[in-house]
Amino acid sequence: MIQFAQISFERAVEFRDHVEAREPFFLQELAGWMDATGGPVEGMDASAESLVELWAWFVGFVDAGCPGVATDLLPADQPDSEPCETSRLSAVAERVNHDVRLVVARYDPPAPWAVLRSPKGRPPHIYQNHTGIQRSDGQVPDFEFVGIISRGLVTGRARTREPDRLLQLVQARYPAVVLGGVRGESVLAPYLTADLGPVPPQAVSPVLRWLAEPEPPARPAPAPPAPAGRGMVKQPQLVVMRGPGAGLEDPRLLEPLDEAVVAAALVDLGYTIEGRRPAPADLTLDEATFTAGADDMWVSELCVAAHDGRLRLVDVNQTVATPEHWDRVVSRLRRLARDLGAALGEPDDLDTDD
Repeated sequence: MIQFAQISFERAVEFRDHVEAREPFFLQELAGWMDATGGPVEGMDASAESLVELWAWFVGFVDAGCPGVATDLLPADQPDSEPCETSRLSAVAERVNHDVRLVVARYDPPAPWAVLRSPKGRPPHIYQNHTGIQRSDGQVPDFEFVGIISRGLVTGRARTREPDRLLQLVQARYPAVVLGGVRGESVLAPYLTADLGPVPPQAVSPVLRWLAEPEPPARPAPAPPAPAGRGMVKQPQLVVMRGPGAGLEDPRLLEPLDEAVVAAALVDLGYTIEGRRPAPADLTLDEATFTAGADDMWVSELCVAAHDGRLRLVDVNQTVATPEHWDRVVSRLRRLARDLGAALGEPDDLDTDD
């Protein structure tokens, strides 16, 4: 799997061009799967409401085993991986991504595919060099949430099954997408009979070629956000929560956590979101991602789960650190849990429910 933060901007643009070129072909595949399973292809009018219909169909499609989808289908950024159900589901979710772009384009045009870059003078974003949908204000929000919630269907996360789950996450990143507009004709149905012609070279993922032909040393790549410092080792996943163990899979069961207290702890630890200090409001965005480190002591990724506008779970899920620095991080997290009246621990230790 390619680490996009470690490739050159030129290659990031090449991948963006690939995503753009593949769009009609992926939309045709999505339309075909939907039509073959009796899905709401005629309702796919690029409205906010259509995202609810799309996700309700998609949940059933995954539950049925994704009929008609090749078992060895791989996502564009992992063409060298071994086929498995997770990679297959990620590849199917890529097709859903393109319908999401049509929806964003209706409400906040032109919504082109663009490369996510960190502002000058700020630490690299965790999704540096990834391709996403650009808003009219120029921002390119992280766009990994579609694949993440898709995989949640097989890992058992209950909220993933809510019909409006996709709409919620799209609206959190693209506020212009609102309910209540006039419904129109399907933008997906025409692909059922469209003659798209031969697949252009740009529509084929360039990643396999990149892996076979590493970039010349003369072409500098952006500094990776996760340099491996001496003595840094993978650390265990830790969560902060207050409520039953079943809340690890269904955060609706958990009690709210004080967002201001958590934000202050994240600032103390050095976490940022989109290159800035976290604010309490950032913690109310479900599956928001915060990063810290980029030095020789530690690199970390932290995610949150929110429900009904309140923070429910803090998940420190990807950390590489020196033992000494990790001890300091854990000490601050223990203080945070104490201040919140919450539990701190590894998921297996906290999930005591049958």
